[in-house]
Amino acid sequence: MKSQQFKLTYSSFEELRALKNGIGIKRYHRTIGFPSELQLPKGIINFRFSNHAKEAIKDDKYSKESLKVSSYLNLAYAEIFEVIIENNALKKFVCKTPYNETHDISMSIAIYPNQVFLLCTCWLNEKGDNHKSLNKLLYDKP
Repeated sequence: MKSQQFKLTYSSFEELRALKNGIGIKRYHRTIGFPSELQLPKGIINFRFSNHAKEAIKDDKYSKESLKVSSYLNLAYAEIFEVIIENNALKKFVCKTPYNETHDISMSIAIYPNQVFLLCTCWLNEKGDNHKSLNKLLYDKP
């Protein structure tokens, strides 16, 4: 069976945004701005690994071997660049932190009740990659 391909138009993005906002989900990027009342997590967090993260660690396009990822992250050394807020509560954030001399590691981390953190996925990016291809239509404005 042949898969169908489609292209999202501006109106499609607006419809998707309206749909997710109708159920209280908002997505923000640092280049567009975070809400002023947003309190980002701080300090050292410990997290569990999702199955997807375990697979991503084994197979990254910039690494010939498995990534070295510990089960904790000191957020003082991380730059949070994307957040997902659901019903006014921070539910997920994506951050980058130095990995080695040539790459940073980006980590998508979900937050569950009682400050339980789950690493959803991770990947390497070349240092200095400022994501020039960022689609601003995917994000809400504060």
